[in-house]
Amino acid sequence: MFNGISTINAIGHAIRRSSKFTLHDSRCYDQALTGKIMLNRRGLSATLYLGLAKESEHQLSAHAWVRCGDSIVTGKAGMDRYMVIACFGDA
Repeated sequence: MFNGISTINAIGHAIRRSSKFTLHDSRCYDQALTGKIMLNRRGLSATLYLGLAKESEHQLSAHAWVRCGDSIVTGKAGMDRYMVIACFGDA
């Protein structure tokens, strides 16, 4: 059984790996939602973030990621360029 940071890393790794084999295109939102659920089931508090970035004058780009403690579990690549517009944490 995993504990602490090993559980967080194992969940992130499992999500990234399995997303390549889903029947649909599993992108950041699907991965973030899955990560949040998997962490919560193990009693770990997590926060799901939704962000937007301006690509051009008339185009926005969206991204989602999950943080557990100080660790970014999913969506770390490129997250710095997005402005957080919503976050959903545990009560």
